[in-house]
Amino acid sequence: MLYELVERYETRSYLPVLERVQDGVHSGRPTTKRDIVSDEIVILLAAHPSAYGYRAQVWTTAMLKTQVERNRQIETSEDTVQRALYDLRYRCKRPRYVLARRDPHWRQAKGG
Repeated sequence: MLYELVERYETRSYLPVLERVQDGVHSGRPTTKRDIVSDEIVILLAAHPSAYGYRAQVWTTAMLKTQVERNRQIETSEDTVQRALYDLRYRCKRPRYVLARRDPHWRQAKGG
C-alpha cells in the first residue's frame, strides 16, 4: 500500500502534490433509490400532509415512506427516507408534547 502511494507520487511529478497522491475513482453501489426518494420527498414536502389524506400537522418519516411507496411503487425503508432528508439538508426531530396547563378553577370543578 505504501509502495503504491510512493510510486503514484513519483510517476505523477507533473501534477500538484494533492493530485499526485490521490487514488482513482472507485465504483460503488449507486444511490438510485435514494435519488428517487429524494425527488419524491421534495414534491411531498411542498404540500401539507392533509392533501394526501393524513390527519397530521407535519410530515413524519413513516408518512413520507408510505407516500413514496404509494407514488413510486417501490419498497423503501425509513432509514432511506432519513438519509434522503439529510441529503436535502432537512433535519428530523420528534415533536415535543407539552402538558396542558391546569385550569385556574380546577378546585371548583372537583367540588372544592
